[in-house]
Amino acid sequence: VTACGWSPDGGQLVSGSWDNTLKIWDPQTGQCRLTLAGHADRVLACGWSPDGGQLVSGSWDNTLKIWDAQTSQCHLTLEGHAGGVYACSWSPDGGQLVSGSWDNTLKIWDARTGQCRLTLAGHADRVLACSWSPDGGQLVSGSDDNTLKIWDAKTGKCRLTLAGHTSWVLACDWSPDGDLLVSGSGDNTLKIWDARTGTCRLTLEGHANEVLACGWSPDGDQLVSGSGDSTLKIWDAKTGKCRLTLEEHARGVRACDWSPDGGQLVSGSWDNTVKIWDAQTGTCRLTVQQLPEGHWAGVGHAENGRPSLVVSPEAWRWLMWRVEKPGTGSMKMGPFELVPLEAFGPVEGLE
Repeated sequence: VTACGWSPDGGQLVSGSWDNTLKIWDPQTGQCRLTLAGHADRVLACGWSPDGGQLVSGSWDNTLKIWDAQTSQCHLTLEGHAGGVYACSWSPDGGQLVSGSWDNTLKIWDARTGQCRLTLAGHADRVLACSWSPDGGQLVSGSDDNTLKIWDAKTGKCRLTLAGHTSWVLACDWSPDGDLLVSGSGDNTLKIWDARTGTCRLTLEGHANEVLACGWSPDGDQLVSGSGDSTLKIWDAKTGKCRLTLEEHARGVRACDWSPDGGQLVSGSWDNTVKIWDAQTGTCRLTVQQLPEGHWAGVGHAENGRPSLVVSPEAWRWLMWRVEKPGTGSMKMGPFELVPLEAFGPVEGLE
């Protein structure tokens, strides 16, 4: 599970997965209401329109799709990126979308027609996160070049570059009042920034692995983060102190979001589950399964007899990207040879 989010009214959840689909869930029962199928590759990002009537998704197939949240029908497919779409966000008025891609750019789209209005170029590497300011006038992006950039949403000009992280910026979000930003990075930290000056106000330390997701509470007093260390943390946004650590996921937490009333959290993980948490106590209230366990990897032996980490095609691409990023602490290869699953044919115990 690579993405998740609450509907604006709090009555539904959406998740996106490496199985190329989105699913809409009932947060009270955990039942899947709809499956949205149409992407040709894994879904990397998703989000609700402000009125809750539509969804947007970004995929490794280089496209975005706009969906009817009631019928699961795809209204529009947005084409133009030359790399996977790793992040996407609706404007506060619902009229536009922004996307961030592995082609190093952001694009602003007309949400009604699907036309690309602006392309924002300036990052030196892949764009991994993006978000609209609450007033709709600005955008923030996070990149593999270790920086964030603040952009004018009308002109596409870069207003500020925020430097301070020592590894990729995988997540970013505006505070509800628009005065501050939070970012999560491969350097295992979060940073709180002044959105007007670009000054770093606080660095939040405590995760043992990269910070993959982060977000402000609706009242602006707290932050949540998800990490490759398999935990979520809830932080005091004023002091930077960790208030709670949520520890029931078995693998990295790729996505998280607050419920509109701030009382609950949702998280999506590489353990193939979506979990709903009580934001006050940190108790896990509900777990839903996105994919069967064991879907993506196992240990086998190649024809030469060497031990091998056997992976599905989707995981193969992800692992090879991670191997290309030395020094991240994200994975240790050990004495294994990476071999695509197709090289083996059927492998006992793997799906």
